[in-house]
Amino acid sequence: MKQLFFILVAIGMLVFPVMGQAQIGELTPAQCDQLGIKCPVPEGGAGAERPIVTRISSIMNTLLGFVAIAAVIVLIIGGAMYIFSFGNEDTSKRAKHLILNVIIGLLIIAVSALLVNFIIRIFFT
Repeated sequence: MKQLFFILVAIGMLVFPVMGQAQIGELTPAQCDQLGIKCPVPEGGAGAERPIVTRISSIMNTLLGFVAIAAVIVLIIGGAMYIFSFGNEDTSKRAKHLILNVIIGLLIIAVSALLVNFIIRIFFT
């Protein structure tokens, strides 16, 4: 079971960043006009560098997203452990404990994401 978990985590660490990179990209003003949307223009014009705070914010939000994905995977594993415990009290108790810890972890992740974004908006905008 542990080997399977580590294999899935390793595959996830290789696949999820690639999937995320496919979604990252900034639109040019011409592409925004074609889509009929208003594009944000960075300070200093269209080709200006993003401020370091914006970069840190996006890195933190990305990391928190990956941690949340890992927590949901562990939550699913805990649910499977609980379902397949078949009345074994020890396994059932471990699964309940794992699910409770994952839910607490997800709450901490959510609060930390809100806190990071709140601090950046208050102090740096």
